[in-house]
Parts: sequence; structure tokens; C-alpha cells
Amino acid sequence: MKYKNMALKEAQLNEKEAYLKQWEAELNKREEGLNYRHNELQKTADFLSVRIEKFNEQLGKAQKSYMAKRQQLSAWESKLKIIERNIGIPDYETNNVHGYIPTER
Repeated sequence: MKYKNMALKEAQLNEKEAYLKQWEAELNKREEGLNYRHNELQKTADFLSVRIEKFNEQLGKAQKSYMAKRQQLSAWESKLKIIERNIGIPDYETNNVHGYIPTER
């Protein structure tokens, strides 16, 4: 009877051990899949990081160019206003001619 119980327990232990090995193999497959996904996501993140960095560089250049052109346009507008005042071009907002102040007669 003792040997029978021991053999039964040993069989149960072997069955549990086989189940645990199968479970461990499944976990290893899942881990490999997760590692693969992690690596792919890391590659994507690295790619996006580089793209964002390049975009930010281009954005910085574009902002500098925009500010320079804006200053140039402002300077041109100032020069144009001075020229308009000197030659008497009408200001359509006020209906006055620059350089000429209308007086009542």
C-alpha cells in the first residue's frame, strides 16, 4: 500500500512537473513575443524621435526666416509710409492725404 501511494504521488508530481514545463514553455513564447514587440516599438520610438528632432530643427530655421522677413516687411512698410507722406498719396482709412492737413474754409 505504501509503495502504491508513493507511486501515485510520484505520478502526480510528474504530471504537475510536465504541466509546469509546458506552462513555462508557453510563458517563454509569450516573453519572446513581448520582447519582439518591445524592440519594434523601441525602433519606432527612435525613428520618431529622430524625425521630431529634424522637424524641430526645420521649424527653428523657418521661424528665424519668418522673423527676418517680418522685420524686413516692417521696414519696407515704414519706408513706404514715409514716401507716401512725402508725395501726398491719400490714406483711404482716414480719407486724408498724408502731409496735408485739411482746414475748414
